[in-house]
Amino acid sequence: MKLVNLLQYFVTTGGYRLVDIATISEIHAPDLSRIVNGKRACGRGNLLKLLKAFTPEQQSTLVQAWLLDQIPAEYSHLVNVEKCVNGSKKNRIPNPGTVEGAVEVLKNAAETNSALTKVILNMALMQTGATT
Repeated sequence: MKLVNLLQYFVTTGGYRLVDIATISEIHAPDLSRIVNGKRACGRGNLLKLLKAFTPEQQSTLVQAWLLDQIPAEYSHLVNVEKCVNGSKKNRIPNPGTVEGAVEVLKNAAETNSALTKVILNMALMQTGATT
């Protein structure tokens, strides 16, 4: 997931407000708004400031998304980002820019969201011509 999409997700579903993130991260609100809306790239300095506003798990996901954003699109299929916890690989971060990555993102989300699971299953059934 790209950093912009992740930030938008945190703002729309995580109960975060841009003004609160800006205050905690010490990024000027207009600059943060430009980053969240994809009108300005998030550089390393702003990423480090931004991390202050989130939990450790969210920080990890934000860093991973930022790293993926640094890879030119035509080479993104060559790179897998893996999360390490205490030196051991925890899980690979899927690239949602590929079909396989997008399916993996949906699968991971569906494991904790029964409504999404139902939508995905219904879509699969529609593609096969089966009915519920």
